[in-house]
Amino acid sequence: MKNTLEKIMDLIESLNKKANEGKYQVFELQEMGDEDDKVRQGEKITEKFNEIISDLDKVYELYLNEIHNPEIKLTSLVKMMHTKFGITSEEVPFSEEEKKFRICAMQEELDEYKEAETKEDQLDALVDLVVFAMGTAERQGMLEVFDEAFKRVMLANCKKEIGQNQKRGSFQLDLVKPEGWTAPCHKDLVGENV
Repeated sequence: MKNTLEKIMDLIESLNKKANEGKYQVFELQEMGDEDDKVRQGEKITEKFNEIISDLDKVYELYLNEIHNPEIKLTSLVKMMHTKFGITSEEVPFSEEEKKFRICAMQEELDEYKEAETKEDQLDALVDLVVFAMGTAERQGMLEVFDEAFKRVMLANCKKEIGQNQKRGSFQLDLVKPEGWTAPCHKDLVGENV
């Protein structure tokens, strides 16, 4: 039995196929000379796009149901969003230009957090920052290993000690690396060249 995310992905794939078929039929329509043929082809195109609208409604309904599922992983939601817009790492290559854009976008969210005057604005900025960070991981093809990398970082962080880190302004509730601390390794997750 397919889970909701798999159903959504299948529907989106079906939508892409139907949209491409509809585009082809529009091109055929433009080349037809006979009015009756144009009417029949126009009806086929209308039917195809009605199917697409129906499928979009199904995707939206599934997405709304899934987004409130307490067991859904945040990485799955990011993947669904990128799939919806056709910008997954499988569909569009990640570029240096996009890397610069994403750095600017994350900096903008940090600035919004810094300037936020209410807890709501702070929360919004933090969520947006996480969405951009996880979206960047997906765009670079690292979303599938993100959860594992996150766990490794958390385990390593739990081996640190409370203390002041001079590099970050000596805040008293910072975490510092004790002697012999080992950073997490992610080479097996992404390979040596990223």
